[in-house]
Amino acid sequence: MPTRTSEFISRHVASYVLPSKAPAKRVQASAKLRRRSVPRRLVAPSTSAAGHPKFDAPSTLVDKVAAHLREMILKGAIAPGTRLNELRLAEGLSLSRSPLREAFRMLAAEGIVAITPRRGAWVRPISIDELRDVFETRALFELFAVTRAQQRNEVELSHMRGLLHDAQAMLKRGDIAAWYESSQAFHDALVDVAGNAQLKALYELLKPSMRRYQLMVIGLPRHPDGSQAEHQQIFDAFVRGDTQQACNVLRDHLGRVASTLTAALKKGRTEAELRGGAPYRSSRDSGFR
Repeated sequence: MPTRTSEFISRHVASYVLPSKAPAKRVQASAKLRRRSVPRRLVAPSTSAAGHPKFDAPSTLVDKVAAHLREMILKGAIAPGTRLNELRLAEGLSLSRSPLREAFRMLAAEGIVAITPRRGAWVRPISIDELRDVFETRALFELFAVTRAQQRNEVELSHMRGLLHDAQAMLKRGDIAAWYESSQAFHDALVDVAGNAQLKALYELLKPSMRRYQLMVIGLPRHPDGSQAEHQQIFDAFVRGDTQQACNVLRDHLGRVASTLTAALKKGRTEAELRGGAPYRSSRDSGFR
């Protein structure tokens, strides 16, 4: 029986193909205006291969702490609903509490941590409502991107073909974790072909929540094989220039994954069961209680 998520995707997301994007008008700003609008300290001295200024954002301590916590949450080492004990974490990681608080705020903006006054930070629990929201939004982004890819760049196609090949090789070896990374990179490539920087930025914000649920579903029987076959069908239609068919397969693919997870959660299966075992905990996790 179709779920609310799969019905939403089927009825409202991919039933259309948008017209081709009109070329944007080029506006020539004066040198004087450019000098005023771009602060001198933000102009990097080096340039990229395309001749555009390069900006390498520094990796701060807060970024590293957030990345460490994010990875542990997404891999299940920190269970949903767990309170992030600020004092114990600070002691365990040999940090002051200030970068931890900033890291909590970063993770809260990504939707995987919640911060409540007088209660502190805690890992958001998984839920059917959030699952629906994540997959509906994901479908909007990915399907829109496919409809906007009016030209098939051979470099992009070669990259996507390579990702599918790598994913198939990992699947044959039984390396499901590596298969997942290649498969997610394939979905990233679908968004990239739209050539829309704002769309890409919004998609990146959604990915931590996407990954949390995706890592749960890859442990379900037959899921990787089915997804691999659907990825190939999406790519084949995309190469042929059959945008509508590519959207149809992509819509059904995302709807199937969402429906599978929804059914499992409704049966009361826990995150650990969906991952195929109890979350891994190491001796370094003592602060997550």
